[in-house]
Amino acid sequence: MATGGVLGNGCKAAYSLNSPLSWTAVTQLIDLSFPSWVADRVNKDTHSITNKLHRNMPGMITVGDPGFTTLGDMDPATSPDWDQIRQWNIDGTKVWWRFEVPTNRAKTLFRGLEFEASVAEIVPAVPIADKQTSATKLMFEGDDVYWDAAAGASEIS
Repeated sequence: MATGGVLGNGCKAAYSLNSPLSWTAVTQLIDLSFPSWVADRVNKDTHSITNKLHRNMPGMITVGDPGFTTLGDMDPATSPDWDQIRQWNIDGTKVWWRFEVPTNRAKTLFRGLEFEASVAEIVPAVPIADKQTSATKLMFEGDDVYWDAAAGASEIS
């Protein structure tokens, strides 16, 4: 599986409302959760005299909630992106998202995935003795999750 190990430091997230897609980076990113793919268990048992083992096959796939955490900035003058994402949460707007993960330690090559999702949840955290953060959970709404065929330069500037 993994060869050499690459830290998650260098991951990127971006959104787009344009066509063709033009990416706006999510700034001050500190954590990123890629969508998961979880297949339903479909029972395909047949009664047998030889054994009583259940048999299953994969069914429909649920796309788990992707998301990201950023440093918190509650000042609208310095963080208009946060207000925009919060407004999408209120409106239920479906947006194109792109997540990229570095594929080499130099962080010159990335593999990205693109999908459509709405903003399901925003959770600001303001601990007294630590940094302010904001966790954003997305809800998949698209037709597919599109992975880059190969690693290449980042599409997020």
